Amino acid sequence: MNCTSLPVFPWHTTFLILLAVMITRYFVLVAPVFWLVKKINHQFPNRFEIGIQTMDSRQKRKDIFWSLLSSGIFALSGTIMIMLWQRGELQIYQGWQTYGAWYFFVSGFLLMVLHDTYFYWTHRWLHFPKLFKSIHKVHHESRIPTAWTSFAFHPVEALIQAAFLPLIFWLLPVHWLILLFFLGAMSILGVINHLGHEFYPVFMRKKFPFCHLINATHHQLHHQKMSFNLGLYFNFWDLIMETEYE
Repeated sequence: MNCTSLPVFPWHTTFLILLAVMITRYFVLVAPVFWLVKKINHQFPNRFEIGIQTMDSRQKRKDIFWSLLSSGIFALSGTIMIMLWQRGELQIYQGWQTYGAWYFFVSGFLLMVLHDTYFYWTHRWLHFPKLFKSIHKVHHESRIPTAWTSFAFHPVEALIQAAFLPLIFWLLPVHWLILLFFLGAMSILGVINHLGHEFYPVFMRKKFPFCHLINATHHQLHHQKMSFNLGLYFNFWDLIMETEYE
């Protein structure tokens, strides 16, 4: 379906607008959360912290550098998506009546499952020794991750992850509101899972369905154990492929 509600800009203008949005998103999400976590840990030492925070200012600067590069790649992916959408080549729809209310909600869950699947297998592939050393090691330089680590990827890894959205929206019809929710949830959960602090209550983490959701503890173990806990939102693939580490 053609998108006629968005203004048509030259591609480089669209890219610059999205780049500004991506960079703003990064600092608006990460900086306050990083400050809040430090303040909470100062007031309640060792209560929420999963491991001893060892990231120095040099590592923080490196994480910000890689995150800004990733923001550029995500902005480029968004530019391509908007251009394809305006040409009617992506299945992002606007009207509720197009597929019905039931599909609106089902498509959101399906989108999360498909993204989790894509992430698990590309993530596992990036842990092959040669690819890890040349690409994925950038993200693992923070053994105890912080919020600044959330989007710190090598450009090749950022390209791999950015490719998911144009591919999936070429195949899967999704309402534009679900797209906005997905982008917001993906950004927020990415920060939460890299906090190095666990704020989800233990009783929640042990109960169904919450026991199948990725949390900061789960992902921090990945940064330490490397070949385990490879999921993004859910631990289903980790359980199936026996890469779950508890």
